[in-house]
Amino acid sequence: MIWLYAVARPRFGAGVKTAVITALGCWFIGVAMPNFENVLAGRFSARLMVSGSLIALAGMTVASIAGAAVYKEA
Repeated sequence: MIWLYAVARPRFGAGVKTAVITALGCWFIGVAMPNFENVLAGRFSARLMVSGSLIALAGMTVASIAGAAVYKEA
C-alpha cells in the first residue's frame, strides 16, 4: 500500500488525502472485489461481507495514513 502511496504522491501530493486514496484502491482490489464474488457465489451472506469489508477499510485506511506519515523519499 505504501508503494502505491509512493507512486501516487507526485500526482496527488503528499498527505492524508493521498494515503486515503491508496487505501481505497488497495481495499477495492484486495477486499471488496473478492467479497463481492463470495456473495454472488453464495458462499457467505451479504451482511457478513459488508461488515467485514467495512472493518477492513477502516484498518487499511489507518495503516495507509500511518505508513504515509513515516514514508520518506530516498
